[in-house]
Amino acid sequence: MKRRITDIADSITPQALVDLANGLRLGVVIADHDGMVSEVNPSAAGVFRPGRTVFQSAVSPADFQDSWTQLPVGGVVPVRIAVERGDRRHWLDAVVLRSSPASTILVYRDITIKLDAQEELLRERGFYRSLLGQLGVGLALLDTDLNILWVNEIAAAMFSGPMAEGHDKCYEIMSGSAGPCNGCPVTAALQSGEVSSAEVRLRDASGRDRVFRTVAAPVKDFRGRIEQVSLVIEDVTLERNREDEYRTRLEKDVRDKTRDLEESNRRLRMLDRVKEEFLANITHELRTPLVSGIGYIELMLQGGAGDITPAAREGLEISHRNLLRLVGLIEDLLTYTRLSSGREEILREPLDLSRLVRDCVSDVTVRPEFAPGLLLDLDISESLPRVWADADKIYRVVSNLVANAVKFAGSPPHVRVSASSSDDAVLVSVEDNGPGIPPEERSRVFERFHRGSAAVKGGRRGAGIGLSLVAQILQAHNSSLDIRDSLLGGAAMSFALPVVSDPAAGPPPGPSGLTTVLIIDDDSEVAGLLGVALRDVGCSVCFARPGDWRPALLAETSPSLVLLDMGLDPAVSLGLLEQVRRSSDLPVIVMSSGADAASESAASSFGAAALLRKPFAISALTSLVADIAGK
Repeated sequence: MKRRITDIADSITPQALVDLANGLRLGVVIADHDGMVSEVNPSAAGVFRPGRTVFQSAVSPADFQDSWTQLPVGGVVPVRIAVERGDRRHWLDAVVLRSSPASTILVYRDITIKLDAQEELLRERGFYRSLLGQLGVGLALLDTDLNILWVNEIAAAMFSGPMAEGHDKCYEIMSGSAGPCNGCPVTAALQSGEVSSAEVRLRDASGRDRVFRTVAAPVKDFRGRIEQVSLVIEDVTLERNREDEYRTRLEKDVRDKTRDLEESNRRLRMLDRVKEEFLANITHELRTPLVSGIGYIELMLQGGAGDITPAAREGLEISHRNLLRLVGLIEDLLTYTRLSSGREEILREPLDLSRLVRDCVSDVTVRPEFAPGLLLDLDISESLPRVWADADKIYRVVSNLVANAVKFAGSPPHVRVSASSSDDAVLVSVEDNGPGIPPEERSRVFERFHRGSAAVKGGRRGAGIGLSLVAQILQAHNSSLDIRDSLLGGAAMSFALPVVSDPAAGPPPGPSGLTTVLIIDDDSEVAGLLGVALRDVGCSVCFARPGDWRPALLAETSPSLVLLDMGLDPAVSLGLLEQVRRSSDLPVIVMSSGADAASESAASSFGAAALLRKPFAISALTSLVADIAGK
């Protein structure tokens, strides 16, 4: 190459070289053997001046003058020289050409900007390497063949092999294997072109098993082709060990609390059994004297014991009325107890619901305590289709609803009873103009012996068993009671029963599958909202607070699915979950805030059918219930 340059130098004239340099915007200086400048082109005018030597402008290299003077004719030598220009130093890449004994040509390009850019690039590279070294995670750059191109100090010190820049395969250094490990995020990133992550167990430089979280991201060129892969490696062994320790402690706490719960539940079962037996016995024992008392009072009222005075008659009528009320309460208690224990038989047959509702309303509203000033609206079609139902049980449902409506109606009392049909069901609704039921109380009105704030403040009598019994009877009919605000200003309660489409086919099957959901949640507003959403998709719903949990709750409510809130002490919540799973094979959906990953993992290991993280869409809940119902 140098020979060819020399041949060209022998054939080119100084003027031709100057013209070429001007076209390329190069600086050209023509000087004599001693370096005295005689001519410069415009590009060199700011650096070299005629009448001065080249060496007066150049400050380095030190042997530049010797190289100049010793250059033979036709000789060419490349040189990088530094010149002072203004207040800074400029660097020139130059070629010195001895064209004749008396003439030497210096052609150069100012590379100061290029060197500055290279220096800035080196500074930035050093800064970023220093920054990446301080992030606390290992970083590596790999090519598409998984060769290591670059690593930071943390990554280099992580593994058993010397992870360093070169052409070692990453899997050879990280795992000592002959090929990529299963689930390798780098391979996945190369195949998908997307960021991929995975946790892998590998051995570190000291030979200990460690857990590493790895994230691989493809690096693409402007055409979108993958050129390299960046790999982030984080040692999460300590974090995983802490989670394992926490899970072990949590499982121990759960076992301890489960043992305590089992003992408490054993005692509660015993007390519940004693209570149920006592309730059944006492109600049976009360019925015999009540029947006798009612019979003798009716005999006296009919004159069987002779004439009675008006005052005595009034007293006997009051006693008769109250005894009948007491008999009704005892019947309610007996029916509720039998339904809760599964001993009550539901005899469903084709039923004329229109006639039953009219008879029931007539029987209830003629009671003396309900007569004064009552405005009663009946909107019951005469042509309602027959429904599948137990006549005695549905009569008790309508009787309770109408009696409640009349009892809580405003002044003047106004009650509306309606019944209408759709394609496959008959809907019965009872409304009043009373104080209504606040939304926060609606999830509790079906609890046994619960009395709402309106009943307590108004001093109205009642045992708090009526709506609990209604809910039990409707549940046995594969139906439920819907509570909403009435246009009259009070509460509106409604239920639906399936119509008889083919009497020969028999009644539709009773409750089965996922028809009843037990919601265990401390937040009554959230529980009420979930209940409304589940009823809208055909589920019946019952509610319990975590503190109300007892083994008999499952027998009382007969749920097909449990919705459990984890917003409690994790050990208590998991204890409840384990109790439910031990006592039955019911699927349990756990609602979690997502703040405790270990508790969520433990919930899954204890048999939760699914996990919902708050906040979640109502559609997600209903879809999940539908999915589980279909399995």
